[in-house]
Amino acid sequence: MQISKKYLWPAIIVLLLLVAAAAAYFWWPQKTGETAQPPSTESAIDKPVVFMETAEKQALGLQPETKVQILGRDENGEIISYKIIRADEDILEGGIVPPSQPQAH
Repeated sequence: MQISKKYLWPAIIVLLLLVAAAAAYFWWPQKTGETAQPPSTESAIDKPVVFMETAEKQALGLQPETKVQILGRDENGEIISYKIIRADEDILEGGIVPPSQPQAH
């Protein structure tokens, strides 16, 4: 069966456009309007704001008068993340680090 060139080239172009559209649909990330965040197993309400004791500060080489908020501990109770508090606005409610968002300048 012979297809004339009059119909062959438009058919090839349409097929290529369909393949390109399908590739774009499957490979480009979809915009949903929401930022994807992993599900949290803990709520901010469940975690009180906790500050380091003097002995813990000294063990990390920090000055005893430094105000330090504990953000997380491992299963053994060891501190795995903390934040030095220079002003009351620096305190994270619930002890959970918020997701990083680009700051508009």
